Amino acid sequence: MKTIKAKIKLIEGGKKPFKATPNSACLDLYAREIIMVNHLLYKVKLGVAIEPQEGYRVALYPRSSISKTGWILANSIGIGDNDYRGEYLAYFTRIDKNKPFPYSVGDRVCQFELVPYNDIEIEYVVELSDTHRGNGGHGSSGK
Repeated sequence: MKTIKAKIKLIEGGKKPFKATPNSACLDLYAREIIMVNHLLYKVKLGVAIEPQEGYRVALYPRSSISKTGWILANSIGIGDNDYRGEYLAYFTRIDKNKPFPYSVGDRVCQFELVPYNDIEIEYVVELSDTHRGNGGHGSSGK
């Protein structure tokens, strides 16, 4: 297993990210502050700023237990660029109008990992090569 380095700055009131087991793929992040934006959207300040080593970005994911709450991470996966140095945030949106917001300050609310990324060299063209799938859209590769 390759070790990837990151610097983490704790924001006042923030907690150190937590790895539940030695084999956990991600580290859990805690709610430092919770702000109700409206009845469908909550903003959660995570109490950390992260500086990944060169060539890596931060990926924020919901914890698997969120499936029981009636809420989802609003942007599904959050992407933190390598040069972002601010406090990480998570936005949650309600999918079940009968479920209250499931988290309190101090709770583990989401998780993160460091993911390698590549520079992309783009060539702009008039046409792309043909494939059997073509421009068939969603489901065009079959069931």
